[in-house]
Amino acid sequence: MTLAAETLREEMRLEQLWVYEALAGRWFGELRTVCDHFIASCASRVRGTVRWHLGHGTARTRSIVAERPRYLGDREA
Repeated sequence: MTLAAETLREEMRLEQLWVYEALAGRWFGELRTVCDHFIASCASRVRGTVRWHLGHGTARTRSIVAERPRYLGDREA
């Protein structure tokens, strides 16, 4: 995790609101646009890599490495 817990909680809530606004046909609405900017701002601070193993009908996480983790150290899956 590279975001503060409070920021992550609000980002997850706003992601749901973003989807609701888009599905309600308010793609160009002010609320969806504001959510978009907040989510993009959060994403701009996330750095690291995720490696996957893709198989026939499967996707397994191989490793997750954050450049500046807050809560979890780098881990191998």
